[in-house]
Amino acid sequence: MSTERFDQAAAGWDTKPRRLQLAHAIAGAIIATIPLTRDMTALEYGCGTGLVALELAPHVHRIHGLDSSPGMIKVLGEKIAEQGVTNVEPFLGELPDLQVPLDLIYMSMTLHHIEEYVELLNQFAQHLKPGGVLALADLDKEDGTFHDDNTGIAHFGFDQDVLQKQVAQCGFGAIKNQTVFNFAKNDRDYPVFLLTAVKGGRAEQRMCTGSSPLASCSAQERRYSGFEHFGQGGRRPGFCRWISAPQFVQVKAPPWVTSPVL
Repeated sequence: MSTERFDQAAAGWDTKPRRLQLAHAIAGAIIATIPLTRDMTALEYGCGTGLVALELAPHVHRIHGLDSSPGMIKVLGEKIAEQGVTNVEPFLGELPDLQVPLDLIYMSMTLHHIEEYVELLNQFAQHLKPGGVLALADLDKEDGTFHDDNTGIAHFGFDQDVLQKQVAQCGFGAIKNQTVFNFAKNDRDYPVFLLTAVKGGRAEQRMCTGSSPLASCSAQERRYSGFEHFGQGGRRPGFCRWISAPQFVQVKAPPWVTSPVL
């Protein structure tokens, strides 16, 4: 996708009141939905001028802001310097090699620009740690009238049911959807949703040979503190069911995942 349009718009991007309201609503919904902590590292894919990232920055350890537009990244860099922000790091281009798994990856009004977005969601799953969170904010399915110019628009919003299924197929569970903003334009409202999901937050069954929770299961199964064992008695085989988001010994599942997805 050409970035020329965004490069040209970058300098005045933050002057549109409705754009500011939308970014504020999305950031607020992320904060309200996902308990952010100061030890979390996040990536925003398509960060633009950092309207959402700079609101989330006080709540997390670090945000990597990624965008393909040099103009947008330039404005973000200027804002970071002016505001004295030390935990937002701009990146120009594709997904950087960050070396460590991430706690959160989010997108704000960017997904509809990505033609092969399911492939991107699979990449996100690879970059998130077990129990890491994906957050997608974008338009509900619309008729193509939201944008004045549909150049560079790959999707006219999204059917939430279809998107949920696609996210689940990429290895995510505990999927939740909510409407966070209604963009008033063209004498109508265009709803904006926030979808949140947890990497691995789904029920799975694995065969084991033990007969009591965890202690008698195989070494591989004992790696997961989120397994519940269902034995057959004695030493007869049973199965272990992954009852929530994966909880590796060194990783706690997000506290907002309160019930198993079965």
